[in-house]
Amino acid sequence: MAALIDSILKIFADEIGLDDKCKYLHFEPDAGYSDTRGHFSDSTIGQIAYEKDNQVHFSRSIFLKIITDSSNATLLGRIPLPKGILTTNYINEKLFYTIIYPYFQSIKRVDHMIPQFFGTIARVKSDVFSAVLIFENLLSTGYVPCKLENYLDFAHLSLIMKNLGVFHAYSIEARRIDTSTYFSLCSLFSDVVSSLTLVTQSVLIGRFKLALKFIENDTRYLAVRKKANEILENFQDFIMEFKTTDINSPLTVFCHRACKADNIMFRYNGNDPIQLKLLDWQTCHFASLAVDILVVLYLNADQETRDKYWDNLIDVYYSSLNETFGNEVPSKESIYKDIKRLLPIVFLVIPQRFMKPPGDLSDRDGKIIDPAAEVIKDSLYRFLE
Repeated sequence: MAALIDSILKIFADEIGLDDKCKYLHFEPDAGYSDTRGHFSDSTIGQIAYEKDNQVHFSRSIFLKIITDSSNATLLGRIPLPKGILTTNYINEKLFYTIIYPYFQSIKRVDHMIPQFFGTIARVKSDVFSAVLIFENLLSTGYVPCKLENYLDFAHLSLIMKNLGVFHAYSIEARRIDTSTYFSLCSLFSDVVSSLTLVTQSVLIGRFKLALKFIENDTRYLAVRKKANEILENFQDFIMEFKTTDINSPLTVFCHRACKADNIMFRYNGNDPIQLKLLDWQTCHFASLAVDILVVLYLNADQETRDKYWDNLIDVYYSSLNETFGNEVPSKESIYKDIKRLLPIVFLVIPQRFMKPPGDLSDRDGKIIDPAAEVIKDSLYRFLE
């Protein structure tokens, strides 16, 4: 891997700030940095050591994201992944930074919410795919991982929804300017989430059954229990139905699809989040804007927060969507309708937060112990009510 890092730094030395008079020496990692976020990749922060005028100098700090795809790749170390899934992740992220990001930037600056990207290189050796992507070091510019553990509060959620509305507005504006070009670019991306869903289907079904167990005596579900069991009996067909995207729908935008807290860096004023940068675009794809909204609300908020701020957060999102370019956007009513229609998407994103097998779980004081089943129960209620 050291040779791979050296290769990318030599190739992109000029973008990082080295000129022809500089002699590349090596990469100097920051010994105090460790990355615990990614499950499919590793990363490091450091500087390039180079020689100029017979003296050793160091470049500005940079962030390296390293992806390795081999035959023994697993999801959280538990579920084997199909060969090539991480390669696809890499290609999606590369395409985003080299095609979609510059395209959106040409319409209106979008770099206030997306890290600066310098370049990438990939190679295959002994049937193992490896790649390095190089970005600005956000830590050196005041951005840090989320200060909250587990679930987010309204301040963090509203900032995410505000920026999500801005980002989605770029798709609507790009399609207004040139529909054909916009969709031809989006069609280059692979649907990573659907591939993962097929791999993790048995775990999802286990969670679904557990959720149903805890609604057996819930009077709110008396009228819809039959429908819930029909979903379980035809689970694969049910999931496949909701992964299909109508590219001609006015609600279809370019989606991140993994807007969870550990894919976001925040800048704070004290404990108040004031800015953010969206990271990890491996699963990006065009889809209904409701998909990103549901990911934010179900992967970052607990049920109490969703119940209390559901409408407020969608209002924040819609105001941002509507005001970014000032042109026509889908109605709020149509967005609410699509959110309800696509609530089963929650089952597809469950693996991103709750992949640990359910095991022998039981009810405690009438509450669900397994958080994934709790999420499914809440989304079932909203979908089937």
